[in-house]
This record gives sequence, C-alpha cells and structure tokens, in this order.
Amino acid sequence: MAYPRIRLTQNLDYDLSWGGITAILVAGTALTFGQAVYIGADTKMEKALADDVATMPCMAVAVATIDENAEGEFLLSGFIRNDAWDWTPNGLIYIDKTTAGLLTQTAPAVSGDQVQVVGVAVTADIIFFNPNYILAEVA
Repeated sequence: MAYPRIRLTQNLDYDLSWGGITAILVAGTALTFGQAVYIGADTKMEKALADDVATMPCMAVAVATIDENAEGEFLLSGFIRNDAWDWTPNGLIYIDKTTAGLLTQTAPAVSGDQVQVVGVAVTADIIFFNPNYILAEVA
C-alpha cells in the first residue's frame, strides 16, 4: 500500500486548479476532477453518496482524473476551482444523495439520508473544501 504524501500548494489562476493539503491515495473506481470520495473497506477511495451511511463520510475530492486502482492526488482541505460550477457564494456544500461523487448546495432531506457539510462556496466557481466528519441522518 502506498502511504499518503502531504503537499501544500496555492494557485487558483486557471480552471480545474486547487490549493491546499493533499494526499496521494489509491482510487477504488475511475474518478474525475472534483469528485467527492470516502475510504472504502479495501482502503481505496470510492465515490461518496449521501443516501447510504456506508458510503460516507466524504474525506477528500479528486484533483485530477484517476484510473481505478491507480494512485492519484486528493485534496483533503483547501480551495478548488472548476469554471463549470455555478455555486451561490457563501452557500454550504454537501454530498449529493443521487449521484455518487457529486457536490451540491442542496442538503439531503429524505429519511435515511446522510447530511455532511464539506465546504462553502467562495465564488460561483471556487469552494473552500474543509469536510466536517460529523454526519447527521435525516429522520
């Protein structure tokens, strides 16, 4: 198993950029930039999904395209930019309950859903990713 390597960077001058604390980890499935992940039972990074406690909590986001079973870089805490995003600034960021790996500003609200705040929108295309590992289950 590869051990996490930590890197601190800062550069948000272009689309699909990021800056913060990262770790090199192994993907358990194919991932793309900005997809939210949790640690699977096999210690590989899997796509987080808020409708099942077994696929939570989110602990990182992919900062590149990463093939299944390949090492890749994951943002643990920091800023991430994607010009395709259209966030409401100062709005909280959650894990989506329908599409695995997706971030959303709509809090899960159906009984059994897991609510985890993973960040806040700084601008329409930049978030501060800083996951809180406390989950709240919708009753």
